[in-house]
Amino acid sequence: MNKQQVAKIEIDNGNTVEIIDIDHTKPFAVILPVGLGAIKIYDKDGSVLPTIPQAL
Repeated sequence: MNKQQVAKIEIDNGNTVEIIDIDHTKPFAVILPVGLGAIKIYDKDGSVLPTIPQAL
């Protein structure tokens, strides 16, 4: 599901910024390693969405 219409994930490890583009009309899943750095998730309008950490 992609109820928040996520369109982009930005990962900043302190040295480089990686951008993952996502189709906001389709479901998606992303698995990120622990200690990755700053992560920002954007909706289709470019607004930053709040993140909810989940422990497995």
